[in-house]
Formats: sequence, structure tokens, C-alpha cells
Amino acid sequence: MSNREAEFICSVLRSFVREAVAPPVPPGLAWDRVERLAARNLVMPILLDVLNAEVIPATVRQRWEPLVIGTEIHHARAQRAAAKLCRILEAEGIPSVVLRGMALTSWVYRDPALRPMVDVDVLIPAEARYLLTEVLAWHGIEPAKTLRSQIVYCFEGVVFEIHWSLLTPKRYRRIGNTSLWIASRIKIPLDDGMLFRLSSENELLDLVCHSFIHHELRNLLQAVDIAMVSNLEGIDWQYVFEWCRNARVTRLVWFVLSFVDRLFDLGLVARLASLGISYSGLKKSGFEAYQCRLFGEDSRLHHLRRKANLIAVAESPVVRLRQMLRFLSLDEIGSIIRPGA
Repeated sequence: MSNREAEFICSVLRSFVREAVAPPVPPGLAWDRVERLAARNLVMPILLDVLNAEVIPATVRQRWEPLVIGTEIHHARAQRAAAKLCRILEAEGIPSVVLRGMALTSWVYRDPALRPMVDVDVLIPAEARYLLTEVLAWHGIEPAKTLRSQIVYCFEGVVFEIHWSLLTPKRYRRIGNTSLWIASRIKIPLDDGMLFRLSSENELLDLVCHSFIHHELRNLLQAVDIAMVSNLEGIDWQYVFEWCRNARVTRLVWFVLSFVDRLFDLGLVARLASLGISYSGLKKSGFEAYQCRLFGEDSRLHHLRRKANLIAVAESPVVRLRQMLRFLSLDEIGSIIRPGA
């Protein structure tokens, strides 16, 4: 990293993930830049939690604190709506799990205010997707939008994205079996009902694949999510390895976990190496291309390196070909002409 503000934010997040003492504030820190980078990466609540209030300028605290309160209020409303929707689905014989934000705030984050979320992601078995619309329509819940592998609902003021595929892009849509993942789900008991989440290993795999394939590691909060789950005791890393090998995403998972390790120093690379998971075909510049975007130092060269990396991590020839064809789309061409737009 080329600036002290980026280094400071990473050191604070590292302390948070590892439950360590907060780092000292370096002299001459530009808080206006810290604030911009924290907002870009959705980590303002974590910085506010980890750092002593006295070290954060009062004007910055006054802007951050209402956002944290808003995050907490939104989470409470979303959790109540999710519990109600889950009751409806369970009563109609459709098992479900909540993914990512809603699952993590009820599990690895000690306070839901620390983890901002916009909508609620729900996974159902693929064979239940047609029954879903009938069941919810009978309860007076109509879809707001229907996409190729998910249906979006607005229920009690909360947006729900209900998926029946682990990943949306066609080149990766056959990965995994939603029914098997849901069969191993774990209860999340709540005051106002019950939710379910994936097993630790499957949630980790979902976080890794989703953050890379859908978002290309666009913000630090995604890396923090992965770090928090990776750092849990009892993760069955052999299961993770076998799943990656069968799904042919070993390079992809290695890259993402190595990138998270580069940010937070969790010993993940050594752990992966002990399982025989390694990949030497990626240059250091590949990591830098993602890291520079996180900290507002993106360029067309970095953009092109990230696109090249999408091909480099693809193990299946079919996936690699489809990825290259994807680059011919108007959206991809436009992103090259106007990177960061």
C-alpha cells in the first residue's frame, strides 16, 4: 500500500478480525481521506468500534455515529421480516437459508451494527423455484423483479433476493448443489422466530465465490467477512479443499484467500499450502490491481490485470472460453474505456 491512510485502515481491520489491541494513530494522518476510504469500503462502523473515541475527530464521529445507528435499525427490521418470510416458506415445505450479511450478523459479528447490509439474500433448493412464486402469491407477496436465477421481493419494507443457484453468471451456475448445502443448514434462533444459515465451510465458500465472481473483490467489507469466517475454530479445511477440487475453483479460492491473508495476515496461505492448495501462475501485480482499487488508486492497467485474472483463475476450459466471450459484451468494453465508472 502506498499511503498511510490505507495502511491504517487495514491495521484497524486486522485488529478487529484478530481481536487484538487497536493500532496507534500515525502522526499526520489525513482523516478526510480515512473517511472517504472507510465510506468506499463500508467499514466505518468497525473503525468507530475499534478505535478509542478520543482519537477520532469529533466532526468525523458526528457523521459516523448516525450511520451506525441506521445500520442497527435496518438490521432489526430486516431480521424481523426475514424471520416472518422464513416461517411462511417452512410452513409451505420450502427450506431456506439466509446468506452473507444476515447470516453473519447473527453469527460471527458480535454486534449487527458493525456489518452494514442493503438487502437479504436467501437460498432455496433449485427444485422449489416454481413453487416459491405460487406460495408467496397466495400470501399476497408479489415479486418486484424476476431475474434468470433469482426473484426479488420487497417484503415489509425490506428487499429480499431469493436465489436457487449458488452463483448467477452462466459460466459458474452449475457449481455446487443447493439442496445438499441447505440439507446441512444450521439454526439461528431469534427472539421473533427462526432463521437458518449454511455450515461454516459452505458459507465461507459462498462468500469467497460470490465476492470474486459477482463483485471482483470490490470493497474491504467483503474481505472482512471472509476473514471473520476463515478465522473461526473448527473449519473443516479438508472439506473446503475437496469441494474446490470437485467444483474446479481451486485457483479462484486460493487467490481470494491469499488476497485476504495479504490484507489481514491470518496465516491462510500456509494453511492452504499444507492442504496442497497453491497456484504459482499469478504475479504480485494481480494482487495489487485489486488492492489499488480498494484504496482509490485504480487505473486502466489495474482494470486490465483484474480482467486477465478472471481468465487466469478459471480451471475449466469452458469457463475460460465463456469468460473471454463475456469480455466482448458492451458492458465489459465500456468498463475498459471508462474504468471505475
